[in-house]
Amino acid sequence: MFDPKMQYIAASQRWIEDYNLYGQELLGRSHYDIFPEIPDKLKKVHRRALAGSIERADEDAFLRADGSVQYSDGK
Repeated sequence: MFDPKMQYIAASQRWIEDYNLYGQELLGRSHYDIFPEIPDKLKKVHRRALAGSIERADEDAFLRADGSVQYSDGK
């Protein structure tokens, strides 16, 4: 869960496991500090959604800083 500035206010164990965030302090940190590889096009989507727009993606490839690719299915 994020606040309106995309800073973590909560994170589930599943999120930590899925994105290999073990040992990192997430609360209060920006999502973009945790994932600096997030492209500007997705940051724009986030801003629109935070402003009230309804956004949808059935599946997005997410290229991680370590070169691995994860897919978000929007569920």
